[in-house]
Amino acid sequence: MGSKDLGMKDYSLVEEGKPFKSYIKTILGSIWIRVLNPFTQEIENILLQGNPKDKDKENCIVDVWSSKEDHFFVKVNKIHLDNGFIIEYNREKQKEKVSEIKNINTISEEELEEIVNSKFFSLQSSLEKMDSIAIVFRMMEKAKELEKSEKIVNVIEARLTELQKKEYEPLEQKE
Repeated sequence: MGSKDLGMKDYSLVEEGKPFKSYIKTILGSIWIRVLNPFTQEIENILLQGNPKDKDKENCIVDVWSSKEDHFFVKVNKIHLDNGFIIEYNREKQKEKVSEIKNINTISEEELEEIVNSKFFSLQSSLEKMDSIAIVFRMMEKAKELEKSEKIVNVIEARLTELQKKEYEPLEQKE
């Protein structure tokens, strides 16, 4: 058996790390699922666990590498799919979202100044997209440097405080 059973196209998907389809669990609890191993063609049980809303959700996702595996997965995990405990997941859309967040967190000083000088609601919208303490701190410094109103400085400081609380909260509270 082994990779002989895997078609060349399917094998290249595995090598490139581009699954045929991906599925993610939608609930907080753990779920046992069954998949067809792409190399040995044997049935395997996999435990999906963790919070699917966390940034690191790899323990909540399962990949299938061919239409044969997908057909098997849908057939044997029908109850989970019908109940909505597992849904199809698009990794490419998630990568786009991550790169969008990275872009807002890596903006230049000129772009930062443009955001600080924008209308208040536009500024708030940009702040909500930022998840880096460093960029929000830079924004606060830029607002003070440009002598922006107390209202603007306060909203930036509030976002900075919110991010710092998330970053440095005790481990017991995170779980």
